[in-house]
Parts: sequence; C-alpha cells; structure tokens
Amino acid sequence: MMSRMAEINRLCKELDRVGIPYDRADKFHGTGYGYTNVGYPSKDNCVCSVVQHETSWSLEIVGLTQPDDEMLGDSITPDLSSQEVFSRIRKHWEDTRSRRWRND
Repeated sequence: MMSRMAEINRLCKELDRVGIPYDRADKFHGTGYGYTNVGYPSKDNCVCSVVQHETSWSLEIVGLTQPDDEMLGDSITPDLSSQEVFSRIRKHWEDTRSRRWRND
C-alpha cells in the first residue's frame, strides 16, 4: 500500500536527483493532522511552497501557478502530483539559472 506522504517524498527524491535546492519541514503532532512543507529554493527565499497533509494523497502549492489552474481560494493550487510540481519547479530553476548564466 502506498504511503499517504508518497507524493511529497517522491518530489524531494526528484529534486535531490537533479540538484535543485529546497528546504523541507515535517510537522507531525501525533493527532493525524500533520503535514510536510517543501520551500523552493529555500524557506527564506520561497518561490513555491508545496504542502502535503497527512490525510491527503496529493500536493498543494502556493507560487508557480498557471493560468488554467483550479484554485482553492485566491492563492492555493490543490490536487497536484509530484510530477506536476516537479515539472514547474524544474522549469523555473532552469529558466532562472540560464538568466543568471547570461548575466555573469
């Protein structure tokens, strides 16, 4: 059986594999309502915040949203897979890295 936190773990594994930086915080309180948060590229300079709640099978993000995203409120994109989030983060990472390289 797949762990409920499999999506966020899969995302972190992919980010590690290609060397994209992030900060991870696991917040479990023993109440069944914990969550894991990933801040890309860091929690202090966050372009995209990714959350998976202990009771959820999918990811939610704030940042790196797309015009056709179904929004929850005015800033949260719910029900994403690790691959969908990884694709957005990787594209942003590659785009900003190439801009930094051209400006050096």
